[in-house]
Amino acid sequence: MVNIQKPNTDDYKKKALQDDIAMEKFIDDLVAAREDLWVKPENRERFKKALMDQLTDEINNHFINLLTKSDQQLLNQLLDKGITNQELNVFFEQRVDNHVAHLTTIFQRFREMVMVGKKENIKD
Repeated sequence: MVNIQKPNTDDYKKKALQDDIAMEKFIDDLVAAREDLWVKPENRERFKKALMDQLTDEINNHFINLLTKSDQQLLNQLLDKGITNQELNVFFEQRVDNHVAHLTTIFQRFREMVMVGKKENIKD
């Protein structure tokens, strides 16, 4: 049986909500800073969702690449069993050293890509 340490549910829900709000603010700030003329107001929400999805993919791919082969196999087992987003976050926090430093790097690279980025760099 595959077990991961489960967080205190109430504390983790609060932290997860704070993380979600912080990511949404990060995306909002990026969109505002870009002042894109090609993003029409009626497309702004769709553009922000595309950025959020791409950032989430970047985070997950980065952490997956840092896992050992055995941890990648364990992750596959957990995903096959229907791991929740909360459990996935806990899994990465437990198995990736310097988790927060890696997140910081991902956010910096993503910001650079978006700010310098060309329209074709952003999945739509």
